Amino acid sequence: PDGRRRRRPHRTMTVTVRRGRHDRRDGRDPLRHRVVEVVSACLLGLATVGSAWCAYQASQWNERSAEEARISALDRVEGTRQHSLAATTVSYDTNVITAYADAVATEQTELAQLYRDTLVRPGFLPILDRWEAEIEEGRSPRNLLEDEAYLDELFGPYREADQRAEHHAELSVEAGRNAVDHLVTTVLLAVALFFAGVTNVFRGLVIKLTAVTCSGLVVAFAAARISELPVV
Repeated sequence: PDGRRRRRPHRTMTVTVRRGRHDRRDGRDPLRHRVVEVVSACLLGLATVGSAWCAYQASQWNERSAEEARISALDRVEGTRQHSLAATTVSYDTNVITAYADAVATEQTELAQLYRDTLVRPGFLPILDRWEAEIEEGRSPRNLLEDEAYLDELFGPYREADQRAEHHAELSVEAGRNAVDHLVTTVLLAVALFFAGVTNVFRGLVIKLTAVTCSGLVVAFAAARISELPVV
């Protein structure tokens, strides 16, 4: 009996030591879990704000792209109108000058003067005067369709409208690309939200750390993209 009584304190001490170690280990694990949850909450906040910002930027760039496309279409319509006007003016000048030259050749002075005073455009008179001077000097006048100054004057507005249309079309395409880039970043941040959100679903510390790490990496990558993307 005395021997049995002496062994009991030894067993009690062993159990107490084991329980102490187990309690200390359990005390560390809840702290680690708490840290992981705090980091997960921070990542959730960052990803939420970032995704909202990127979605807003994507919407703004889409509107910018549509507006630039609308302006480009208007410039194209204006360019078509200017081209038709210039082509009609060339045709008119050609017909009037043909009639004027025929009147001069047949020595119908009054008819030629009538053409000059009433039918010839004021803007074409300098060219007509230059032609008459060249004929008096014995030189052949330059072909009307080869006169760069004359063509630039008539087709200049059309070319300017066409250049504006091309410029706004390029801006529209660029804005569309920016919208797509922001949309892709929004999707990346949604992935980060998923990993950060499922962290608290799991009980194991390792899988929680894995989910938080994945979320952090995606957030970092998305942040790097956002820093390089233009804003409206």
